[in-house]
Amino acid sequence: MRATVRTLIDRLRAAEQSNISSLTVDLAHCDFIDRVGACVLLDAGRRARRDGWHFAVANPSPPAMRLFGLLGLHKTVELEFRGDGA
Repeated sequence: MRATVRTLIDRLRAAEQSNISSLTVDLAHCDFIDRVGACVLLDAGRRARRDGWHFAVANPSPPAMRLFGLLGLHKTVELEFRGDGA
């Protein structure tokens, strides 16, 4: 599990350092997300607001949405729902 979170952090940081204007993390194929993973996404959303770029999370599963609700992530990070999972 730690390797997955480390990979997420590394990929988010790499994208941020490439001077992006927008980044969406698609969770369509994510079977599980824990508090640590959700906090990584929350932190990315905070950095996006601070640094002036757009950040969103797409296609969270119902369990992920419950966790996001508990953590308040849905108040901080834009959530997108795409029917095709793209």
